Amino acid sequence: MNWLKRLFGGGETAPTTAPQPVRKSPPSNKALRVEWREGSFPLRAVGESNYQAALARICGGHSRYGHELDCRALIVPEPTNAHDPNARKVVINGALVGYIPRDQAVRLKEQTEAVDRSNATLEVAAQITGGWRTNQHDEGSFGVKLGIPVRGDIDFAGIKRPAPPPKPPRAPTAKVVLSPEEVHGVETLIERLNTTPLLIPEEAERRHRKFAKSAAARMISTGVTYGVASEAPDHLTHGEEHFRSEMARMNDLVLEQVRIFQRGLDQWFEHGETFAPYYPYRIAVILRKAKRRDLEEGFLRAYVRHFRTWTTGGSRYAEILERAAKMGISIDEA
Repeated sequence: MNWLKRLFGGGETAPTTAPQPVRKSPPSNKALRVEWREGSFPLRAVGESNYQAALARICGGHSRYGHELDCRALIVPEPTNAHDPNARKVVINGALVGYIPRDQAVRLKEQTEAVDRSNATLEVAAQITGGWRTNQHDEGSFGVKLGIPVRGDIDFAGIKRPAPPPKPPRAPTAKVVLSPEEVHGVETLIERLNTTPLLIPEEAERRHRKFAKSAAARMISTGVTYGVASEAPDHLTHGEEHFRSEMARMNDLVLEQVRIFQRGLDQWFEHGETFAPYYPYRIAVILRKAKRRDLEEGFLRAYVRHFRTWTTGGSRYAEILERAAKMGISIDEA
């Protein structure tokens, strides 16, 4: 009957050898013990595929249903590693079974440095999983999970972290006062939004298809980017450094934000080209800082009139609508 079981399944596939006994933890003066929730293994080792033989020996070979072998592991710095001087290898029962992922290895170095134990070996709870084998001799690989949190501070047994330095007091926020020119610029923008007919989505899509086709043809014929071909604002058509510099410079200048938004409205009404909601969002923020609720409410009401039905726009667009709702402006208003 045994040959029938082997052919059609049933019964257990025993490990090839008995599991190795888990060795005792090293003395505390040789390794830092990581304290973490029992039975929780958030961090997965990498590279275990290169150490399947060692993992199989520790678990006693493959078995019918695989393994979930709880054990202890050492996380050992490997500064001589040719590929990564921050490398941390995972050692169980004296055998190398994998490595810590590269980003987490950097984090472990920072965490040990924070408690004045730079490059210390860590002792952690671990679990070896996998290693199943069917009666048809299909096999599953072994993997290693570790009891180390993947974010936040790591608690080490017997180590008290130094208290963080106190935060410096927050500087008082400078009062924002709008000049007559700035007020006029905002009022002109509000008037435009209130007097311009709405662009229905179907017509916007038709205009944009025509515009995008024209911009693409210009890209091909001249070799310029889409930003240049579509006549995007200058700060969007240069490099990252220039873009960030300009964004920082204009951040609290309401007339600059109005100017860019007016340009975006030109593109929207004429070509159906959408614009970044960041600029109208900044206008609302500046008006709020200046305590000009009248202007802010008028601007948001006019904005919602045109753009309450946008299906995209990201978090800034959502924040504009949220601020409008707090001011009693319904997004269903015509």
